[in-house]
Amino acid sequence: MTHRTGVDEDATSTPQNGTPDHPARAPWLTGPCPPWCREQHTDLSVAPADRAHVGPYASVPLTSENYPKGSKAPIDLMARLEQGYREAEARVCLVDNETETPRFLTLDEAERLVETLTQQIRQGRGEA
Repeated sequence: MTHRTGVDEDATSTPQNGTPDHPARAPWLTGPCPPWCREQHTDLSVAPADRAHVGPYASVPLTSENYPKGSKAPIDLMARLEQGYREAEARVCLVDNETETPRFLTLDEAERLVETLTQQIRQGRGEA
């Protein structure tokens, strides 16, 4: 069986010990990664605080914002999924590329935010 980490489970290779061609899977990883995870989880020395499934960022340039001082590009607002190894479900991480301060939302909070933004967009366009 092949895990998202690329480790084949057979008589000569296990997720715990790996082979030269297939690095060992981190021992804290107790199951397969979620389909959105982009990490390989092969570094066995990762600190507990950094043990997480991490998805790719989706980015939206904020073109109505003032550009950061000295920049010729707008601020990007970015979102991705993250799930700590002891968390029951993923969270949405929002961050901009200027302050780089992450803000985390539960999936329910993110869904409420989407609903609120959708309502405001419709109102702003005179549709509601």
